[in-house]
Amino acid sequence: MDMRKLMRSFATCFSMYSQIPMPRTKWEEDSMRYVFCFFPLIGLITGAVLVLFIWLAKRLGAGELFMALGGAAVPLLVTGGIHMDGFLDVTDARTNLLDSLRFAASERAHGV
Repeated sequence: MDMRKLMRSFATCFSMYSQIPMPRTKWEEDSMRYVFCFFPLIGLITGAVLVLFIWLAKRLGAGELFMALGGAAVPLLVTGGIHMDGFLDVTDARTNLLDSLRFAASERAHGV
């Protein structure tokens, strides 16, 4: 495995799935090859930033509401909200499915 390809995959992964500044890389098949290998590292860094935030907030005597709101905001800020996009897509699909099922049940109940 070529170390340059691996580093390009690393930079591509972090530039796609986080707000952490990385050197620019061309998004070619070669640089996308090992992107999935670095997903856990993004999660680890996001978790570390979150733990640091909570530790600092407790150390400074911040209230629970501040820690809860900050704890929700930190991962969004580190990742740019990419995981929330998928979560909201799934939520929207489930809502539309349930609405369709309710409409179909309503039509059957009324003999339409």
